[in-house]
Amino acid sequence: MADSYDYIVVGNGAIGCAVAFELQQREAGAKIALVGQANRPGSASAAAGAMLNVYAELDAGTLEHPIHRHKFELARRATAKWPNWIAALRSAAPGASCPEIVLGTYILKNMVGDEQDDDAYRAIKAALIEYQEPFEIVEPSAIKGYLPSVQGRAFEAIYIPGEGLINPRQLFATYQSVFEAGSPVRTVDATAVRLTVGAAGQKTVHLADGAQLSAPKVLLAAGAETRTLIASIPEIKDRVLPLFYGVGAALLLKIRGEAPPKVIRTPNRALACGIHMVPQSENTVYIGASNQISPWPEFAPRLTSVQFLAESAMDQLNSSYYNAELQHTFLGYRPTSADTLPMIGETSVPGLFMLTGTKRDGLHNSPIFAEDMVDRMLGGTGFIDKALAPERKVIPWLSKAEGINLGVRHLRSAGIQHGLRMPRSNWTPMVDDMLTQHVEEVYRVSGVEYGIPPELLDIYRHGHITKDH
Repeated sequence: MADSYDYIVVGNGAIGCAVAFELQQREAGAKIALVGQANRPGSASAAAGAMLNVYAELDAGTLEHPIHRHKFELARRATAKWPNWIAALRSAAPGASCPEIVLGTYILKNMVGDEQDDDAYRAIKAALIEYQEPFEIVEPSAIKGYLPSVQGRAFEAIYIPGEGLINPRQLFATYQSVFEAGSPVRTVDATAVRLTVGAAGQKTVHLADGAQLSAPKVLLAAGAETRTLIASIPEIKDRVLPLFYGVGAALLLKIRGEAPPKVIRTPNRALACGIHMVPQSENTVYIGASNQISPWPEFAPRLTSVQFLAESAMDQLNSSYYNAELQHTFLGYRPTSADTLPMIGETSVPGLFMLTGTKRDGLHNSPIFAEDMVDRMLGGTGFIDKALAPERKVIPWLSKAEGINLGVRHLRSAGIQHGLRMPRSNWTPMVDDMLTQHVEEVYRVSGVEYGIPPELLDIYRHGHITKDH
């Protein structure tokens, strides 16, 4: 027989924990289950460097699209909410060692990339000016802990004092302390494998060990693994936007000397999020991160990812890291939807909610996502754009021509980051012609007439997304 609850949250990453905490704060006396393995395998937020970056995450042209500007505004709102969120956690578990928000982010403009870097850097600067966010242009050599190789050095950097980081491992430990401190939230160390809907609307979550949990209201917030649960629900499985694994690797290095006190990073780069260094302790740093969109999980970092991150750390961040100790490799699955936009809201099954597809924004936006989702779970409408509902068609935020052009630029830029050097004999237009043919073939095979986000080209090429989505 199933254990009964008022609410079940499936997924114990940053979003699931935040929603459970928000429910605890706003629904006194409710019985809440939070389901997920305690060691969080594959969790994007558990593997993250956890930069609290908004402006630093901008790509060229992002704010030209209304839905992306809406996402940007939500991220700004989340930044403002974090101090009070940490204060609320500290109040709920007075003895817990809450993480501190460490402010300050440097964004490098170096010559390792191509014009994609230049365009993103200009977009960041323009948005900072538009929104009157404090920043300054700094001399890269003055950045503490920054000592790149000659080939990887930056010639300019932006410092944003209002953006920074939070340690996700400490954050999860704090949530656990909160949920153990007389909380109505029961943490269930298990894997949800399917969900069934009863005749009376009661939802039953089936666990891998055979146990069952039931509740009238269930939230699916298991990141990329939500894909498996969606497939088990016949009422919605063919209506929900396809979801994929954004497989990302990162490194934890023990260095000789002090870690830099602030985040040091490049702009987002082709098909991924650039290179970044996030301090973890006095002598450990996090180096991230790779990205590979896949229809299935991978269980260890790819060798090419580890090599690229190690070389980038030494070349672009600090050449003395040649003698750093590789203490740990992280692997997480960024939940990435068929249009790279979040999937948020109630499904057509009353009382069944979904919050996934958040890509790199999950941890940063978790307090604001939780506020919106709990509004909905308590009978309200929330404030996040309803266009992001999980049962929807792809939102075409690029035209076909824009998508082809952007795909070519990203593929070329990715090649340059990985060591491609053009011969001095007019090869750039020839390479662009080759890449254009490749990208146009993806469009021909998939049959889509809207722009494909560049990181999803292979997913479309192999038929994992079609024009019917």
